[in-house]
Amino acid sequence: MPLSWSRMSFFGSQKHRTELAEEGKDQEAGAARARRGGSRQGGNGTKGDNRSMRTQREDVADDNVRVPDRKQGMEAHGQERVTTRRPASEDDRVDLPSSSSSIPIDAQTESTRQCDACRTWQSQKEEMESIVKQRCQQAYQLDLELQSATKRLAEWEESYAKLEQRLKFSNAQADERIAEPMEKENRELRRVEKENQELRQVEKENQMLHDEGIKMQRQLEQLTKQSERREENLHKLQKLLESRTEELKLAQTFLTTADQHSIADVCHMVNQLNEEIYQCTMMMSDALIEQRRLQDRKDVDKAANRQVACERAELRWGKALVSRLQADVSTDETTLLESLLQHVLMRWCYEIVQSFSLESREFDNRFLALWDSIAQAYETPIAKRWLAITHSQLKSPIVNHSGIMNDLAILMVTGGWSNEMEGCQALPQKVLEKVRELSERASKIKEAIIEGILSVEVDVFYHEDGTLYDPSTMQDAWDIGAHSGAAGSSAAEIICSTGLGVRYITRDRHSSAGERGQGKEAVLKPKVLLPSALEVVN
Repeated sequence: MPLSWSRMSFFGSQKHRTELAEEGKDQEAGAARARRGGSRQGGNGTKGDNRSMRTQREDVADDNVRVPDRKQGMEAHGQERVTTRRPASEDDRVDLPSSSSSIPIDAQTESTRQCDACRTWQSQKEEMESIVKQRCQQAYQLDLELQSATKRLAEWEESYAKLEQRLKFSNAQADERIAEPMEKENRELRRVEKENQELRQVEKENQMLHDEGIKMQRQLEQLTKQSERREENLHKLQKLLESRTEELKLAQTFLTTADQHSIADVCHMVNQLNEEIYQCTMMMSDALIEQRRLQDRKDVDKAANRQVACERAELRWGKALVSRLQADVSTDETTLLESLLQHVLMRWCYEIVQSFSLESREFDNRFLALWDSIAQAYETPIAKRWLAITHSQLKSPIVNHSGIMNDLAILMVTGGWSNEMEGCQALPQKVLEKVRELSERASKIKEAIIEGILSVEVDVFYHEDGTLYDPSTMQDAWDIGAHSGAAGSSAAEIICSTGLGVRYITRDRHSSAGERGQGKEAVLKPKVLLPSALEVVN
């Protein structure tokens, strides 16, 4: 058994003895109460005896709980003792009242049982005291062993201290013996370490020089590439300068102080009109893309009047181009949509500039035929003077914007626009304001061409869909100034015109009536959309 457990058993036995002494006193008091109760109660003795028996059973149960080793003690002695009823001796008899008839028989039997229980408890008490004595002796032996072990531990600690002192002395002697060799070795190590540091420094400087050389080589390569790009840009600028110089020489021919406006002024006004058209289409395409991001795809497909708009768009542009338009818009690509919107606005501005009357197509056709015959029969200044006088006497045409707004709406709805969404009702009003501004600019261009220039015949024009690309009269809207005249593009058919151009007209009045013709030379080339532009964008 371990030492700690023995000490705990010893102290536990002392506590146990105290509890046993208290329990003995409780048992004796209970037996005395039982005897007194039996002699007092007479006819009610059965009820008092039963209560005394319950008290005794509760005390016995408490004894079993507080002294769990009682049964173990009996098992240690081989369970030799068995509770049996024996005849009561003279010493065990209890003095009873002289008149036995006054005490019931059941009360006498119960009193006898209680006496037997008291004797049994007394014998168990003696056994427990014997066990307690044995435990005390064992605890005493363990205390002796503990004292012996403590003494031996002190001796070992003293021996350990002596050995530790001897070890320190030996270490000090060893340190003295190896101090001088270690000092020499340390000096040698410091010398080697210093040489290694110098070597590492040289290697570091060498690596820095190597990295610097690589850096200089890269910079040289970058400068070479920059020089090549600048030479290429210079070559492009030289070509552009030559082109602009040629255009300037061509325009210089028509600059005259006799006219209120020059051809250069007209070209500038047309360029501004084209730019305003482009800005308007950009506003519309941005609004469409923003709306498509906010609404669900199913809502786009089920938008009101979308099927009708698609059918009308297919009649004008063809099913293939409309399908391409819808596919591009679904991926937020608006190049084709913007080009078609520009064409619609450009065509509408062209009608304003060229027409005599926007209200009556028959009246307009008659005046156009009359003007063509006058221009062919008379010199340009005379014919232009007639045209200027006629235009000044005609009332300013009333421009109806419903047609152009309907054409724009067809393309927008085909692309997925819906006026049913919240916050989208403001776009039509903004577009209408832009359209009114464009109509005013077109009217000013018409006035400048008809009344402001009298020396030459100037006209605005565009190219119809499907016309073969001609770089001499057209300009690629998505490749300005760089590759507009490149080989390969001239064989393609244009999709549509996206801007107006300016040209002057010369008429051959000396030929016969059947051979009369006119020459046309572009001063400002109209911009066109080529299929290659859509391929590049995609």
